Order: sequence, then structure tokens, then C-alpha cells
Amino acid sequence: MTRDVGIETDRQIVLGLGGTVDYEICLEETIINDLVSELDISMNELGTVGSIHDIRDLLITILTYIQHGTGGEEFVSNSKDLINFSRHFKYTVSLGGTCVRAAIVQAIFGRSCIIHLTSISDEVRKLLPRKISYICSARKDTLDPHLIVQFREGFKVKIKDEIVKAPQPSRIIFTNDPPNRELIIAEELGEALSQAPLFLISGLNCIQDINTLEMRVKEIKNHMKKMPKEAIVVFEDAGYHLQAIRRRALVLLHDCLDIFSMNEDELRSYIERDLDLLNEEKVHEALVELAPKIPAPLLIIHSRFWSIAFGKASEKYRVHLQAAIDVASTRFCYGENLGRTQLRAVQKSPKHPDGQNFSLRLEARFSGRGICIPGYDLKVVNPTTIGLGDVFIGGLVGSISGIEF
Repeated sequence: MTRDVGIETDRQIVLGLGGTVDYEICLEETIINDLVSELDISMNELGTVGSIHDIRDLLITILTYIQHGTGGEEFVSNSKDLINFSRHFKYTVSLGGTCVRAAIVQAIFGRSCIIHLTSISDEVRKLLPRKISYICSARKDTLDPHLIVQFREGFKVKIKDEIVKAPQPSRIIFTNDPPNRELIIAEELGEALSQAPLFLISGLNCIQDINTLEMRVKEIKNHMKKMPKEAIVVFEDAGYHLQAIRRRALVLLHDCLDIFSMNEDELRSYIERDLDLLNEEKVHEALVELAPKIPAPLLIIHSRFWSIAFGKASEKYRVHLQAAIDVASTRFCYGENLGRTQLRAVQKSPKHPDGQNFSLRLEARFSGRGICIPGYDLKVVNPTTIGLGDVFIGGLVGSISGIEF
């Protein structure tokens, strides 16, 4: 299944591997507090996130993330719980998935591209910008929405006689998505890649079976054999539903990637410990520990304070890393209202002072092996925390492929 919109397809970047329909929720304190009281949740139930089998488990998971001020992605055993929970709030229907939001960045800034999808529905057909062509492995329409919950800094929840307060804004993704879990690869992928200067791989995190993972990576590599020799392959990591899949993916992806990108939450998952993002000694230690395990010569890590490129030829990616920061920061401030006017306003913003000092200290430690660029000091009452990593990678691949931001 394809959509050819009459755009010249030669030399278009290809972004994969699966998109989503998202129900986006901004939490409201009154509603959350009422649910906490109604479901009789106590403080001692907060902690390590476990299996999510009902709305009560879902709420405890949200409260745990709020308590730590972090984001993540979690699998929910019954997709109806996602729909039922969303009905308590006002929500927005949007298109998600790393490849889709990265593609939307290309369209906003005047560039066409091709995306690979594993599911299709009227929502996708209606919301996908016309500049984006797609190939899709699905043979029929399906709708398995992802629930994306965002909370602001200072968001407060009363649990019995105690208060949980979010130390910073973030977002949590909840999914039960069979098409992305199977991640069937479209037969047309190889043809699309045959002229592509860049290929983005994302979405392996949804797979829940080792054999499925091995088959899909083998298929992807076979299609990649048709790529031009000079093409760049970028991998954007995500929150894996099963850690065994993450570990095996690192092995299977060896020798086929140029860039491996992740956010700070994923970095913490790999090093299996908490990390002070403004302690350059600890961050440097984490990078040195992680880099040999990553199946790419260049490791990129993005956070709200800074973004890092560590490894081979990192200096030549400075302009691309800055573009990625600029685009993600613009979404943080303006949400879906992302364009050149908003981008220019953000580019005039001051750098985050802690991030700037950190970046200088960390680059000194790198001794030419890496770069670190500070984020902006952005004061936003109601920031958008959904999709920041997706548009970051959209800015990165867009800049690499020639868009001037």
C-alpha cells in the first residue's frame, strides 16, 4: 500500500518504520486527584513501574513518573484501558511515531520525504501532510491509539495526606499496538531506499518477540543493500517494552548504522542507574561506558540542558546538532504551531546557563572526541513535552540532508 502524491521521489530521505495515532492528554490536577481518591491509591504503591493490567495500574505508573519528573514508554495489556482513561480528559488526536513527526518537520520546512508505515487508517490519511509520501505494509485499516500523557513542572497530586510534585515537565507513552509490535516490512522499502541519501530507523522497541526482531532486522538489512554507498543510516532509540529486545537489537544492528541517537531517559536505561545531567564527570563516565556497546561510530544524546555528539567525526555534526536543538525547542514552546517565524524567535533565546557551563566543561574532557551544545533557557507556562525527541531527530536528519534551519 502506497501514497504517491506526484512528488519526484529521487533522492528523498526515507523515514521508518512505524507511525501511530496518538491521543494527547495534558493532565489536570483536579481530575487526577479525584481518580487517586476514587481508586484509593497510597504512597507506598509508587515506585518501580510494573505490569499495567487496568486503569489503577495505569494511574500508579503515571504518579511514579510524576514523582521522578521523568518520561518513558510503557506497554498496557488491554488497549481499551487507554481509551477509557482518555475519556476522563480533553484530548487531542494527532499523528505520532518518530518517523512521522520527523517527516512532518521536513514538510513544514519545505522538503518532501517518504515514510514507512505498518498501519493505516482514515486518521492517518486525513492528518498526514501532502508533501509526505508513504509506503505501508498493512493490507487493511486498523486503529490502535497510543495514549501520551504530559505533565508540567510543579504539577501536584494529593495522595492521602501527602503531596507529589513534579520536579520538571515530561511525558509518558502508553501503547498496545499490534501492527508496530509485529513491524511487518513493506516490499517497496528497498525500491524507496535505492535513491535515498538517508534512512532513519526507529520503532524496534515495540517488538516483543526475539524471533520477530531477528527476522525484521534481517529484512531491513536486505532492503538496505539497495542504498547508495554514501547514504547515511540514523537510528533513533526509544523506550523498549522488553529489555531483552533492546540487548539483542544492539547485537543485530552491528555494522549497519552511522548514527545512534537517544534521549536522557534511554541513556539512564542503558547504564542502569540515575544520572545527574549537569555533572560532567558522571556524564563523561556514562558516555565512555556506553559508546563501545553502541553499534554506530557516532552516538548522539539529547536532553533539555544539552545535546551531545560523541565519537567519529563529531565536529562536522555541530551545525546539524544545533538545528535539531532549535527545532525541538520550538516545539517545546509552540507545540504544533511550528514554523520559521517561531523558530527564529527561539533561536534568539538565551542559552541555559547551567547547560552552557556544563557544555564547556564536558567538551574540555572530550579532547576532540565529542561536542556538546547547550539548550536554551526557555520559560514557558504550558510547554509541549510530547514528540520532542521525534522533532529533534527530524531537525537532525533534515539538516544533514540539506535543509537550512
